[in-house]
Parts: sequence; structure tokens; C-alpha cells
Amino acid sequence: SVEPCSMGVDIGGLLDTVIFRQESRGVNRLVFVGKIRNIDELHDLIDRYNVIKVVLDSMPETTLVQDFQENCKVDAWLCRYRGEGGDRLRKYDIGDRIINTDRTELLDRSFSQLKQRKVILPKNFRLILDGQFVSEMTLPVRQIMETERGSRYEWSKGTDHARHAMSYGFLASQLMLDSTIDEISIG
Repeated sequence: SVEPCSMGVDIGGLLDTVIFRQESRGVNRLVFVGKIRNIDELHDLIDRYNVIKVVLDSMPETTLVQDFQENCKVDAWLCRYRGEGGDRLRKYDIGDRIINTDRTELLDRSFSQLKQRKVILPKNFRLILDGQFVSEMTLPVRQIMETERGSRYEWSKGTDHARHAMSYGFLASQLMLDSTIDEISIG
């Protein structure tokens, strides 16, 4: 791809990876979905798809993703969930390139992108990864949880790596649009 792209990576036993190409402001085309075995393959995809922004899950392989971030030739950010259903404010640590966000808020926003048809899926999306992509995308369910502080919404958990990779890809595509972050310098 000649046009710049963004990448989202969920870290688990494999590296669940999505790549978006911007079609217009706020509309992204899904151009790659895969379960990658190692970091070298991520670097190859960055070159092949002209990826300029990457957002990766910061857990559970903290050292792996920090090493990737340090050695990556493009702008790579780590995403950390810092709660569920509490704080809707997303915080950007420019120096360390870390995004701290509420899990519920991010999954809400990425779901909204799909619902509003701001993500263009390939025609064969149901067949991607032999149906596993759709299964992982539809597994989380938004539900009300009762806590000592009252009720709040949370997304259920399970084998939902594709859903999180899409959410990280959504963040990476936002970073491509948000020139103010690129123009801030520390030091």
C-alpha cells in the first residue's frame, strides 16, 4: 500500500494484528487481519503496508512490546487499560508514548466506529481466519455491573483478541489524524 496505514496489535499467545488505510477523515478500510507469530513479522508488515502509526497492547508481554517500541522505525505507542467503566478520559504520555485508557470507553468507541460504518470491512470478512475474526469481534457483550459505587457498564471478557486489535488500530488511526500530538516536543 502506498498510502500511509495504521496498525493495532493485541498481545497474547500470538500477535493479533489489524492494519487500516484511511479512506477519508474518520473512515478506515481494513486492509489486513492476521495472527502473527513474532515481532519480525510485524516489522515486515510495517514495511509492506507503509504503516506510520502503531498501537500495541502493553500487557502481558511488557518487555517484548517495549523492545519493539524502542526498535520500531515508525511511531509506536503502547496502550494500557486503567479501569473499566469509571474514567472516560484518555491520557497520552508523550514522553513514553503510552496511552492510558478505560477499557469500556475504548471498546465503546471502537464499537461505535463499526456501528456507524466508519470501518470498511472486506467483502469476505466472515471468512477471515476461518470465521475466528467474526467470533472474536462479536464475543464481548456490553453489560451492567453492580459495584459498591453503583451500576456501570463493562464489556465481557474471553477470546476477543481481534476486538482489542481493532480497538488499538482505531487508536492508531486517530493518532494519524491528530497532528497536535505529533507537534508536541519534550525536552
